[in-house]
Amino acid sequence: MDVLNEGYKAFILNEAGFLLRGLGRLAESAQPFQASLEILITQKNWKEAATRADNLSELYLIISDIAGSVRYGEQCVELADKSGDAFWRMVSRTTLADAIRQSGMIEKAEKLFKTAEGIQKEFQPEYPILSSLPGYCYCDLLLGQEKYQEVLRRAGQTLEWALKGGLSLLTIALDHLSLGRAYMLKAQEENNTFTDAEVHLNQAVDGLRQAGHQEFIVRGLLARASLHLIRRDHNKAQHDIDSAFSIANRGGMGLHLSDCHLAYTRLYYAKGDSAKARKHLTTAKEMINRMGYHRRDKEIEELENS
Repeated sequence: MDVLNEGYKAFILNEAGFLLRGLGRLAESAQPFQASLEILITQKNWKEAATRADNLSELYLIISDIAGSVRYGEQCVELADKSGDAFWRMVSRTTLADAIRQSGMIEKAEKLFKTAEGIQKEFQPEYPILSSLPGYCYCDLLLGQEKYQEVLRRAGQTLEWALKGGLSLLTIALDHLSLGRAYMLKAQEENNTFTDAEVHLNQAVDGLRQAGHQEFIVRGLLARASLHLIRRDHNKAQHDIDSAFSIANRGGMGLHLSDCHLAYTRLYYAKGDSAKARKHLTTAKEMINRMGYHRRDKEIEELENS
């Protein structure tokens, strides 16, 4: 009976963590996740423990503790391997890859994504590429390398699977987000219209709002703001950046806050207000250096030289 009670307690703590995270109360959600993880390790329930370590790695990344995110990501891989569960062996590696990518270790992250995809192919050969959140994170890395054609292929396929399978609103919205960003790069590269990008980004923002996870809404809003800036629609860009900043600030989402400051920098440079642009750039640079968010170093350098 004690084991059953402890298992139920671990479940309730995990649900509490998810509810707090969904509401944007990120720092508060860490404690129930950690308590749940400790119970499950004591019970040697490796699979469920891996899910808690995964939650914590994602959470610590959002609240700007990259070292903590990597630590829990590594623990997630260890626990998933102990469980022998193929799905969690795949997911754990994508979670760790996303954490180390933020510190600027792109090559190491890409190798982990490819390893995860190899595991995916073995246990689900009918779905040979990463999908849902793992797929989005890999597409995000590829977009950073401007491999938009590869993202169009991947996200187009995974969106088709998601729609046919009736998967979650979040999964579908993340595919639209990847596609919107890829079409935006394609239009810039090929000097085409941004119609496809606009359609997918609008669907992404709407879907992410319906899904309700605040941190993902920020990603959608900032991506759409980038499109507005390209089109020189400064009012719409500012509205999306302001909305993203409000969510990120309320939830203590450090990485997203620094991304908002970078977006404000681009906005104010576009509006000809160099003083405000430099102020936001200084804030972004300080935050990025403090957090070790070195994935953004190149963007800082480009904006400093603009």
